[in-house]
Amino acid sequence: NDGGTSSSSSTITANEPGCNISNNGKMKTLVPSGKRLVPPAGLNAIYSLQFYNAHESPSPWLVGAGKSGLIAVWDCNNSSRITQEEDKISYVEPVMSWKGHGGRWIADARFLPPPDSSNAHVPSRLLTAGNDGSVCHWDLSAASLTTGAPRLLHQTNKSLHASGIFSMDVKAQQEDCLIVTGSKDKSIAVSKMSRLADNDGALWRSQFHTSKVASVSFSSSTINPLIASASDDGLVGIHDMRIIGSDSNSTVACLEDSHVRPHSAVWKPLSDSIFLTAGLDDVIKLWDLRNLREPVVSFHGHVPASGKLKRIHRPTFFNAGSDSFILSGGENSHAISMFQVDGEANDTSASLRSVFSRGKLPDGSGDVGSMAVHSNQVAVTVEGGEVIVLTPQS
Repeated sequence: NDGGTSSSSSTITANEPGCNISNNGKMKTLVPSGKRLVPPAGLNAIYSLQFYNAHESPSPWLVGAGKSGLIAVWDCNNSSRITQEEDKISYVEPVMSWKGHGGRWIADARFLPPPDSSNAHVPSRLLTAGNDGSVCHWDLSAASLTTGAPRLLHQTNKSLHASGIFSMDVKAQQEDCLIVTGSKDKSIAVSKMSRLADNDGALWRSQFHTSKVASVSFSSSTINPLIASASDDGLVGIHDMRIIGSDSNSTVACLEDSHVRPHSAVWKPLSDSIFLTAGLDDVIKLWDLRNLREPVVSFHGHVPASGKLKRIHRPTFFNAGSDSFILSGGENSHAISMFQVDGEANDTSASLRSVFSRGKLPDGSGDVGSMAVHSNQVAVTVEGGEVIVLTPQS
């Protein structure tokens, strides 16, 4: 790995909790909180964004990764630029940034839970997966004095995937972490953190799909989580890792022609049956694994009604108090659309539900790219690579 952009701090240290976001009453929309995270030079398109899931809420730590194999870690408390009084924006520079992968992009970056309980409010480990086909394990507590890059603990070889990784998810277990990856080599692979350094390939593998695997995600179970996948072959699959051998290429369930080139299959938090799907079309669908004859509900209005879609906008679940929402960007929409999943939706019996509200973005933001949620925090990337932190507003 070659050195990346150095930053003002060579390692990650603790700070006071920041990015305070409160939600009094029912949420009506999302508005900018005043925090704007600045990307390092070269990272003008972020394909993965994640909050550190610390015990504290809200969490001030975010990781973003994407174009040119670049990675950046921010601490929302660390405003290194003077707030501009005229627009009340506080700019946050990365605590550390570096080039982590060869190839053109990084698909996913995921903070890992701390190895022990000490200093758990500060992220210390990170996994990244990229177009070079590898998964990298980083020690954020130790960094190079010359490049600013954290210590690389391990990088997988071609025994995991023969070509670029397009999606990754991580599931923390009692003493280990499961890692699922979807690749341009058409395969899904599951590995364990404890075996990553052995380079002995995958713990479990599926060749179910016949084209690029654009999305993989674990369900909520910590013992036997199911895997949802979406692929350019037009299929969405639900996989059970307990099915091994040649049978692992089969699925527990399969959706055909649910979307044009499906690119997202995401489980609802704390659920092993409810998940959403999206593709290069104008509909997001919510499914119940117990009955897949038709979606529970479909959502529309996040993209213009006409025109062929080319860009991936991954929806995500977001809870605000007792209300559950789906958030999504949309090509040429220049907005973040909010759909109410349950509760006081305008018409809970409707099979096709329209936008509940649109989050407010600063002028000139363009389309929303990646999104991250944690507790009542929402962060979105906008054109140019900046990250805007949003707060619920009642």
